[in-house]
Amino acid sequence: MTRVRAWTRPAEFLVYVVPVGDDVPPPELASYMRLLQRHCVLPLRSLTRPGGYAAELSPFRGLSWTGSGSLRFRFVSVAAERIDMCNGEDVHASHRVMGVLGLCHCPSLAQSTGLQAAYVQFQASVRRFPALLVHKLFAFEHTFEDLRAVQEYERLDDLVMFPMDHELQGTGESTVSLHLQVVMNTLAVHIVMSLESAIRSVTSSLAVASNLTLTTDLDSAGREDLASVLLDVRVEPQVTHDAQCSPLVLSRDERNEGDSFHAVSTSDTRLSGSLFSSPSALSPLGAGTAALKPTRYTSRRKRQDARREKLLGDYNVLVSCISGAMHHYVIAIEMLREEERHSGGSPGDALWLAAALEGYVYCLYTESQDKFSAELVEKASEAVAFYANAGTTELESLFIENLGWYYTSVAMSTSMSMTGEAKMLESVWVKRLLWDVLERGMSLFPDLQSQRQVEFLIQTSRMLETAGHHRRVALFLHEAASLLLARNADAQSLSPTSATKRPQWRRDLEAALVLERMAAEQLGVQDLGIRKGEFLPWEFTSQYRKKWKKSMSATDGSTNIPDNAWLVIRFHVLRQLLTIAKMLGNALLVGTYCLQLLEMLVCNPLLRFVIDVKSWNGLQLTFTPKAAF
Repeated sequence: MTRVRAWTRPAEFLVYVVPVGDDVPPPELASYMRLLQRHCVLPLRSLTRPGGYAAELSPFRGLSWTGSGSLRFRFVSVAAERIDMCNGEDVHASHRVMGVLGLCHCPSLAQSTGLQAAYVQFQASVRRFPALLVHKLFAFEHTFEDLRAVQEYERLDDLVMFPMDHELQGTGESTVSLHLQVVMNTLAVHIVMSLESAIRSVTSSLAVASNLTLTTDLDSAGREDLASVLLDVRVEPQVTHDAQCSPLVLSRDERNEGDSFHAVSTSDTRLSGSLFSSPSALSPLGAGTAALKPTRYTSRRKRQDARREKLLGDYNVLVSCISGAMHHYVIAIEMLREEERHSGGSPGDALWLAAALEGYVYCLYTESQDKFSAELVEKASEAVAFYANAGTTELESLFIENLGWYYTSVAMSTSMSMTGEAKMLESVWVKRLLWDVLERGMSLFPDLQSQRQVEFLIQTSRMLETAGHHRRVALFLHEAASLLLARNADAQSLSPTSATKRPQWRRDLEAALVLERMAAEQLGVQDLGIRKGEFLPWEFTSQYRKKWKKSMSATDGSTNIPDNAWLVIRFHVLRQLLTIAKMLGNALLVGTYCLQLLEMLVCNPLLRFVIDVKSWNGLQLTFTPKAAF
């Protein structure tokens, strides 16, 4: 049974991992990423509380250095993962880049100034970010032989050198893993303190600005320091939906360089190629006339304050202060509702209100402990509606996916804790909620990127498997595999031989093969190593065929066996497995799936009534992707 996936994204600091220097060997890069993933969750009780720390001055009143909270990191490797940008994603603090880690493989660098040059390259790259909580270059497998060079490197603040990796017998650790644990604990404390300092700086600046009669605004002052960027509320949904993909992590977050943020701007690289309105930002003309319109300026200030309250709730979640986060979210939701009503439901106000509701729902989720919460369902429904009003389908899809996993966990908890009629009624109700939210997620497909569609289908199949709907799992896995093939169908039709040689197309084929094999397993089509002459679950014995003929003769011939649709899906899964095997050029798989497919057609007379064999077109297997919903 699939394990229920926990909803942790709102509580994770987003950190990009970038290979630096000469080409880092892929095996080494993969091992470094696995090492980082082992330290992606750091309990607060394992961190060293800074000396002189004043809890009464902290903006995180619920922060406990000895409590059960944790700091979580989401490490994203730009060398191995696709980075998609969601429309309006910076409305969530967890979607903003908080740090960049460079990975350097010292043996692959030049002997002379290799590490120094790599450090300069890394520093030049991170300058493109306006502000980061942390940026470090990790230099692995350093020999420390040149003492003079080591002394020079020690003066570089953002360089961390790791020794050669040696296993420590009896501990399960190594010299590098222990060193990394100390480094990550230090960085975690630094992140918390930097975050506190930045928030205090903003709150004090706002307190001073509120006493001024001038229209001084923190956002339009042209500041690019850490405080202004962390609490930047200049996030609006795009007018034209066109999700961007950024292959280069460091080109993602360039900000405007002017002293003011124009109402219509094309300089933000996150929204390149489209115009978007920013009602929360004053134009230069508006800055000059705002004093003549105090009511309008006051309304704008309230909107900014409401959005900052939402971000303060996000940062409380990041440091495991759930009670403080709920306090900020409640204030933000009340203020944002008022702004959304006054603006007549503008996309920007709808987006921020939906994001605040999602943050509040996450806090309820952490406190519910897999128990059903009517308030959570109510607030989640509101959040979905406001995301729809804002037109941010990617954020809505991600939220729906997490909401689906919550319903799945509640269904599993109900099945284990209840008995009798109460268990049945509760289970039916929760599964109905699950189906409703999944149907809403699938209705967003026309506006989603193909990669996001595949991810949603795979997660949906996992939810259904956990809930016990095994055959429906095959339906979604088959559709996900079809999407992987369909997004490269044009290249395949133009040049069938060269298309499969492209690395991405090859990876898509291999992924589609895995998904279809999983779908076949759910439908009872056993894999290659299992078949040893015994009958498969979909094979009909002579006794079954007699029963089938008798049942057909007792009717008018139009009655269908309830398993009709699943027989057809088995047929299409096997046919697509044969298609993929042919594209991959795997003769063994082609022969095996061809025999299984022919055997299925021979042994299942029912398929003659539901499949037009002529449309199969022999073994040419013309592939036409078709939605299975």
